[in-house]
Amino acid sequence: MPRSVDGLDGLVGTWDVRRLVLDSLAGTRGEFVGTATFAADDGGVVQTEAGELTYGDHRGPAERHLLWGPGSADGVQVRFADGRPFYVYRPVAGEWTAVHPCGADEYVVTGRWLGPHAFDEEWSVTGPTKSYRLLSSYRRHPSP
Repeated sequence: MPRSVDGLDGLVGTWDVRRLVLDSLAGTRGEFVGTATFAADDGGVVQTEAGELTYGDHRGPAERHLLWGPGSADGVQVRFADGRPFYVYRPVAGEWTAVHPCGADEYVVTGRWLGPHAFDEEWSVTGPTKSYRLLSSYRRHPSP
């Protein structure tokens, strides 16, 4: 588990990421393999992921950016790169669950710290035209 209640200091660093995409509507599997860098910034943390996504016949670069924090008694607000709210990270005993409604779709995340150098996330996405899961593992990148 991270060293503080909000977990931000435990996130800082470079992580190896492997994400499995299981799309039950399309009957397609995919995989993202890359790195996530969590960098301290103005009392919060900027998350930058970059790597390669394979999904069906597609294979190419993929990236995402999220803004974490700063933390408060209510948890840590995780936002999209443009500042829109995404979800609130509230770990309890090293685990968290949050919901992000998006129009008619619902995104539910469940996460678990496996120690200070590893955590997993599972996203379940449902809606009128969506039904998929994202299974992500983050492992701290070894220092040289």
